[in-house]
Amino acid sequence: MSQTSRAFEIRNEAQFSFEYVGEQRVISIRELWQQLRSEIKIAGGIEEYKTLFQYPISRVQGRLSALPFRFDSVECDLDRTINQLLWNSKSLDVDSPIKKIVVDICKLLIELLRIGDNPILPAIINSLDSESLVVIKDSYWKTSLQKFLKENTAFEPQVININRLADASFHKKVIYLGSPALLAYRPFSEPDTRFLLDPKASINHFIMYPLGDLKNIPGIIDGSGVGRILNYSTPVVFKIEDFDQEPTEWSAISSRQSSTKIDTEISEPARFVGLAGGNHMWMSAKPDSRCRVLSLSRAGELEIEARQTSELREGEMIVERIGKSSPNLIDSVADGLGAKKFRTSQAIWKKALQNRIAEVGNVRAMERILESDFKVEVLNLRHWAFDPHSISPASQNDFVKTCDYLGLKESASKLWKELSEIRSLHIKAGNEISLRLQEAVMKLSLDQVRESDGMLLIEVKDCGSLGIFRVEHCSDEQVNLPISEIDVVTSNSEGL
Repeated sequence: MSQTSRAFEIRNEAQFSFEYVGEQRVISIRELWQQLRSEIKIAGGIEEYKTLFQYPISRVQGRLSALPFRFDSVECDLDRTINQLLWNSKSLDVDSPIKKIVVDICKLLIELLRIGDNPILPAIINSLDSESLVVIKDSYWKTSLQKFLKENTAFEPQVININRLADASFHKKVIYLGSPALLAYRPFSEPDTRFLLDPKASINHFIMYPLGDLKNIPGIIDGSGVGRILNYSTPVVFKIEDFDQEPTEWSAISSRQSSTKIDTEISEPARFVGLAGGNHMWMSAKPDSRCRVLSLSRAGELEIEARQTSELREGEMIVERIGKSSPNLIDSVADGLGAKKFRTSQAIWKKALQNRIAEVGNVRAMERILESDFKVEVLNLRHWAFDPHSISPASQNDFVKTCDYLGLKESASKLWKELSEIRSLHIKAGNEISLRLQEAVMKLSLDQVRESDGMLLIEVKDCGSLGIFRVEHCSDEQVNLPISEIDVVTSNSEGL
């Protein structure tokens, strides 16, 4: 049977059912959270209150109402959240309605922490079979949830987030964690109801809390908890629940990053990428930027493929350096090839630029002097001075004129020669990195990658700490960040 025929068959057979779970304390937390939002709006919508109270509670109640982890688990993070909220509430007046609500929520969270058991897990166990697909809202939880279900159920179901469901194959049953409204919700966009219009299974089962009234979806869902046959004579229209653009797990992590504010910092566009193993990074979003993606050759062997960063997709595996202490790959390998002995000349050049910029006041003032008095074509003065990866102007004539202005006229020739050597070795290093990474990857087996839970550490000469990571989330939004923060893998726990 063709894929098209199978799709039509599923459409015509598909039914939807609902199973409500009812831990009253979780429902009460949701209701109190809604009251908290109202009180914060009455107080003027102060952003600090949202950051200190509304968003942390939003995140924790989102975990409690749509994930099966034990309430006392690291994933639910109740203990830390309770301590954080109670500490933050000390800044509020004793009679503040916001403080009262926060304290009441903390009392309920403490009770849940003591209980431990989460009613979503038995609901999943009762619904799960060997051919089930589990769908969640937030891709952040995909890896940990798949591991959790493998350890706590009789099956090893595939887990995907709702954004990838359209590309999934057909299954006997799809189990959704959360309400149709939650799963269809997209901030600042129309709801995405493709999982209802073109379902991937004839049996579609939602495990959800009865938080608010289930919105009627004419022709598909009647809100009674009883599945109905799809009827395409009626358009799918429903009013989405108000989720108020609350931050997801990934957006909450990305919000910890501050943008460039210092004049001398070199910034570039970057986008947030969530990685497996509890990690993330800000990836360069410059038009010419590339990343290294793990792929399979036609012969079935692992290899490294250079890819435009704009083409990176969730589910792919990339090779990146780990931690800010790890060296820049080009610099490190170039030093190993001989560039290290010329770095003193690079330091002299950059320090002279930085000192003169400080004397004249700012970068733009110095650019005007070079352009008008020395006829230097200045395009990247800030990079020449403050970007550790920038070497020198491409034009020797511009370099010599700039050295004259900096008081380096006598040493200009020697400096140019040694900086040219560095540039040449950087080009050679780029090719050498590709060869070394390919050699390291060829030592891995496909089974190692598949069994890695999305993260593998590898050792490559002169390349510092490297890892292969599965991409769990790619943000479309771009922000300007210091280059020292870009293309470096960081733990999600950093900054908590």
